[in-house]
Order: sequence, then structure tokens, then C-alpha cells
Amino acid sequence: MQFNFGNLSSFKNSFSNNYQFGHLFRLIKDDNFPKLGRGFLFADIEVTNKPFEPHYKKYILPHVKVFEVKRIAALRMLRERSIISIPLHIIIIICTTAAAYYLPKGGLTFTILVVGFMALTGVAVWSHKPVRKYAANVKAEVFPEIFRFFGKDYLYNEVSPLKMELLEVSGLIPSYDSSHLEDYVKGSYKDITLELTEAKLQGTRGSGKNRHTVTVFNGIFVLLDMNKNFSGKTIVIKDIGKLGNWFSRKFSKKLFSKAISLENVKLEDPVFEKQFEVYSTDQVEARYLLTTSFMERLLGLSSLFSKQGVIQCSFYTNKLLLMIPSDKNRFEVGSVFQPATFIDDINHILKEMAIIFEIIDILKLEQKTGL
Repeated sequence: MQFNFGNLSSFKNSFSNNYQFGHLFRLIKDDNFPKLGRGFLFADIEVTNKPFEPHYKKYILPHVKVFEVKRIAALRMLRERSIISIPLHIIIIICTTAAAYYLPKGGLTFTILVVGFMALTGVAVWSHKPVRKYAANVKAEVFPEIFRFFGKDYLYNEVSPLKMELLEVSGLIPSYDSSHLEDYVKGSYKDITLELTEAKLQGTRGSGKNRHTVTVFNGIFVLLDMNKNFSGKTIVIKDIGKLGNWFSRKFSKKLFSKAISLENVKLEDPVFEKQFEVYSTDQVEARYLLTTSFMERLLGLSSLFSKQGVIQCSFYTNKLLLMIPSDKNRFEVGSVFQPATFIDDINHILKEMAIIFEIIDILKLEQKTGL
């Protein structure tokens, strides 16, 4: 089941990145913001064995002056709309508070608060629209050029074409009611075709007054085409303690979005067993895949992301799906209050892709036999 809450999510992300109140105050008060300069410095990324600057001068620099004009125009419109929206926000807050206080209490009060909140949100969305449009244009025109640095086959799209139904086949996806996928990248590294997308999955829990929405996954899906085919399906999920694991084995069909017949696989590595639980439709293949060296690599990889959570994965058909938890948006446009050199955006993308490449290197997924 898939719903798209992209508009609200995109507004929230761009609002936090671009709508910086110190800069906005100076913009409104003094009509002042940083202008385009000359200097720039790029992050080193060892896996490409080539500097980014030549690529920048050939493919990115032609966009700089054009987008600097667009950026300034967006800031001018933001300033004009903010001068209107700030008093409107104050009026809406005063009117909503007064109405909620003086009118009879009950369902009407709740309705007034909801209407007031919607009005505040509507004005904020309207005032911020020029900045969101600028950011969308950067993603559409500049980000694809940045990603082509990694290879001519690299594609980037703000809207992810990956369908949850295709990922659910992995047996790894937790039960969810709504999903939002964005920032899709496709390319290859060391003969491994990779697709990645940011994802947020939410589910509804409880009933009646206790009904509420929880986030069941927030992070990145990395889908890798392997150099081998798998006869069964093997998933590696985080260990949730003896009691939790017992319930997982008892009610495994209810834990995943697609009902599949999985059996718990016992391995002889106590360190790995302490952090992960393994389920498979083929016990023999599972033990073949999860060699001692692979388990060591997966443990090392998990320590890299230990602050966000535990990496989980699934082997199926000829693919490996990695679920990497993350509490931040990894491919967002930098501040509109900074000159349109895209240096911050480029350095951020270089560092993020270096992590993805490191995953392939650590797991040695390019090897055609064994793991």
C-alpha cells in the first residue's frame, strides 16, 4: 500500500535547510545576503581517483551565473512575501487564540484550532514557495550533472521511480501503511549496478482514541544487482532480544509486508548472533552466503552506522537489498542564502556517495564467487 506525502515532506525539508531566521531577518531588514565569490574547494573522494574540479568547470560552472540570478530573484520574492506573511501570522495567532478562548468550549474549539493551524501553514507555504521552486530547479538541472562525475551511466531524480511492491519481494520490509520515497540515484560501481533512494515508512498502531502513527523506517534503501543468483531468500534483521526474537519466529508472517515462509537460521558466530537474527527459505544457502568473513564485514559496517541503528539486508533472486537507518536527509539543496556555487551540495554528495561505495568495498560484493 503506497501513499505519497511528498509535498508536505519536501516543504518541511526545504524549510529547515533554507528558511534560516537569522538570514531571513537580515534579508527583510537590510535586503542583505551573501553574493557570488570566486574561491571553492572540493572534498577528496579516493574511490574515483580523479579530482572534481575539471568536472565542475566543464559541467557545473555554466549553471552558476544562471542560478545565481534565479537565487537572487527567489530571495527578492521571499523578502516581499515575508513582509506580508509575518503580520498575517500574528493576526491569525491572535484571532485563533481569542476565538478559542471566548467561544463555547467543545468541538468548536478544536475546529478553530485546526483552521488556525491550516491558515498558518498555508501562509508559510505561500511565502516560502519561491525558495522551494529554486531548490527544485537545482535538483532537476544541477544534481544530475554532479552525479555524472561518478560515471556517465549515473542518473538522479528527485522523485523515486522505485516501487515499494518491488522491494517488498525481498521479505525485509516491515509492515507499513504509508510510504514516501525521494532522491533516487542509479549507477554502477566496480561492475555492481546500484540503486538507492531515501525512504520513510509509517504505520498505524492502536485503535480508537489510542490510534496513532509511528515511523517504522526512516533512512536509505540500497538495491544492488549481484554477480550471482540466489535460489532462496535470506534476510538479516536486527536482534531484538530473546523475547522479541521468540515473537518474531512465532509471528514472522505478521512482521513483514509480504507473507513468506521463513525459518530461523542458527549460526556459530556469537558476536554476530548477538546483533542479528537470520531467517531464510533455504538453510543451506543461508549458511553459504553468511560466511565468517561476510559476517565480520557486516558487523564492521553496522558499527559505521551505529548512531542511527542496525543495517538490515536481504538476499533474493540476484539482488541484495540494504536498509540503512538514518535520521537526516542526505541529498538536500544547500541554503538559498549562500551563493549558487553549489560547493556545499557537491561536497555533501561526494561524501555520501563515498559511504555507499565503502559499503560495497567492505562487503566485497564485486567478487563473483563466495561472499
